[in-house]
Amino acid sequence: MSSLILELQQEALSPSLSVINLLRKALVVATELEIKEFQKWIELETYGYINSSIPGYRTTRGQIRGWNPFHGWQPIIVQDQKMLRFYEDLCNIQIRQPISELVALIENGESDLVLQLSPQLESILVSTVETKVKISFSSTSIKRVVNSVIDTILSWVIKLKKDGIMGEGLTFSQEEKQIAASHNYSGLIIKLEQSQQMQNSSSQNQFNSETFNNDLQKATIGNFANQVRDNSQQIASNFSQNIGQNTDDILKLISSLRKMAQDFPEAQREAAIVHLDDLQEDIITPEKQKPQRIKARIVGLLAVAATIANVVAVSVDFSNNVLELSNKLGFPIDLTQPLSSSPLSNNREQH
Repeated sequence: MSSLILELQQEALSPSLSVINLLRKALVVATELEIKEFQKWIELETYGYINSSIPGYRTTRGQIRGWNPFHGWQPIIVQDQKMLRFYEDLCNIQIRQPISELVALIENGESDLVLQLSPQLESILVSTVETKVKISFSSTSIKRVVNSVIDTILSWVIKLKKDGIMGEGLTFSQEEKQIAASHNYSGLIIKLEQSQQMQNSSSQNQFNSETFNNDLQKATIGNFANQVRDNSQQIASNFSQNIGQNTDDILKLISSLRKMAQDFPEAQREAAIVHLDDLQEDIITPEKQKPQRIKARIVGLLAVAATIANVVAVSVDFSNNVLELSNKLGFPIDLTQPLSSSPLSNNREQH
């Protein structure tokens, strides 16, 4: 007589494994046995983590690079600590796609994948280093997610067998359902989460040392991306004059932005407030009224809003007010493209 559990185990161990079919069978088992935690987890893996928090095994570290016409894609080097933290946040990639899309990426055979940035966020990055920018990561990260799902389902099936749940005749008896109800299988999912958090912590340390400490001294293009740069030479002559003429409007905009930031998630709210406090100090302190300093604040504020554009509606109004603020300061930033999501894509080298 056929057994659902044995079929699921055989599917998980098969060399010609179809992850999609495995998830479908696992969903049937979880639903029949009323194991809610596994049912919810399988549905999220099947349909994607669109409006749900991302588990640790679905996060990975990317690497931000700028285009050097003499040496190709090179790691970006920054000395400003705030911009460094911004780059690190951008490179913390959350993989929300359904597992079917992840399998398709693996089957495509690319070794490196590129995070598709929103037009606005890409414009912000380009403005900081004055060259094309990309955030890439290894397809190994995608394979790790898929393998983690397979391994967790297999561990779950083994535990069900050990508990005496077999699903003979492709159905489960009332006794088997009662056994399932008396056990907590969520520990397998928690174990998966914890193990991947440790791996991500280790990879982040490696990311910090590799991405931002690489040496570009051999590059022949001068001072390429060694620090956050600015076109301040073009605006220095009238910069202080713009501030003097618009001080009241500038401070009102800063106050309005500070109120808007209260609706942001905690991390983004704190980052925005720090930028706003620093900007206000720069505005009211003559010796700190330097274009490079102040434009870095503006870029930082836009970047904060861009990272939560799909989460907090007020981020669009916040961005518009920041752009108005940049106009008042005398160096308008042209970011006319709307915010969009950031899906994964196969790497297509830019030239």
